[in-house]
Amino acid sequence: MKRYYILAILIIIVAGLGVYGWGQSKSASKERQEYDKLLEQWKPMVAELSQLRYQYFDVKRKPGEDEIVVVEQTPKRQALKKEFDEKFKKANVTYQKLIDAAVLAYAKDQENNRDIEQFLFYTLRYFMQRDMYEDALKMCDILLNSNVNNPYVIRCAAFAALYTQKYDIVIPFLEKIQKLGILDEFRLGESDFKFLPVFEMLWEQEKNFREREERIDLPSVVLYTTKGEIEILLYEDQAPNTVANFIWLVEKGFYKNIDFDAVITEGIAHVGGTEQYKRVDNLTLQPIVRGNGTPGYVIPDEFKRFDFQTKKFPEDSRFFWRGTVAMDLLRDQPNTAGCKFFILFKPNINCVNKNTAFGRVIRGMDVVCRLQRRNPSSVISLSQLPTPDKILDAKVKNKRNHEYKPMIKPLEKTVPPYPNMPVLPEEEKKDPNVFDIMDYNRTHMP
Repeated sequence: MKRYYILAILIIIVAGLGVYGWGQSKSASKERQEYDKLLEQWKPMVAELSQLRYQYFDVKRKPGEDEIVVVEQTPKRQALKKEFDEKFKKANVTYQKLIDAAVLAYAKDQENNRDIEQFLFYTLRYFMQRDMYEDALKMCDILLNSNVNNPYVIRCAAFAALYTQKYDIVIPFLEKIQKLGILDEFRLGESDFKFLPVFEMLWEQEKNFREREERIDLPSVVLYTTKGEIEILLYEDQAPNTVANFIWLVEKGFYKNIDFDAVITEGIAHVGGTEQYKRVDNLTLQPIVRGNGTPGYVIPDEFKRFDFQTKKFPEDSRFFWRGTVAMDLLRDQPNTAGCKFFILFKPNINCVNKNTAFGRVIRGMDVVCRLQRRNPSSVISLSQLPTPDKILDAKVKNKRNHEYKPMIKPLEKTVPPYPNMPVLPEEEKKDPNVFDIMDYNRTHMP
């Protein structure tokens, strides 16, 4: 379970604090006393979570039970999983308070709080693992302003600045890494830093978009999730049909009680369904498609192509920044978007000329970062994954004064899934450049 990975980090933090000691100051400040009090509350919580983890994995499969059987359906596993999830939430609340207390205590007295400095190092790692780059950058700022010249902290600062579009401070961090002689060690040339010139150029264009959006009325949608609210501003001027489709589905209640089925670190938070896998042999996993991942129809892509050679990006197209909301496709085939969408944790150039960006998170990116991590492609059975967070409901907060009905291509030759939906003209269906989902399903679906 991916949640256990975060637990492992918390256990390491506690172990590290055990080495460096805590609560040893004879004349502790008020801030230090608050930190010590929260730490004493938090330590047994982590120990209890660790014990539950061992109990969970100690539950054996029945003799002859297939390895992809939903093992978590056993009453003991269900009870342990429920108990773990509840206590993890409580421990996480205490941990957030502990971080705030640690920052205040360390700012008050750095010299006598070296154990807190170590705690802040581990917390920085936690922020990076959870894609909380704004928080990570603040933590780096605290440590670096305290004359902590640690290569890992500088590296984290560089990546966090890159992913949050703070390009004015990226280069100074890279220069610091170069001065330390560890530039090759971090292999930055093989990372997203190789796209820095492109990011800088495109960000200037994006800033113009965002300045203009402050002066115009754009539709927006609020997702009410199990972790909090996420508000999405919709790019109707650049992707009108995709936005019409999204609003149509929201108003039809399509996104009520739907899972964030895949939430992948440094990747995406995905909504709309995934595939189940079965084991064919020791080396092969075969996908078992559950439904076709659509609302019963598909819509055409809405983007203009980016020329990677000339690095010219169409003036009316949107790039894929942190917080961008984009449509997913059926097996990466063009013109097959429907209901699946994802939110990006960091800028992603691989989505260019492939996905349609139709909005961005304007409130609640911290909520997105707190979503339960789960990667369906990393397991044999979805039952091995932790319980996903959900969209409990979705509501249109604002829209323009016109009807929102998308142009669609039905997957069935009868009627669309919702009545009175405008259908793409017949001649478009026969266009050889338009992907025919019906032919693909007939030849590829098991």
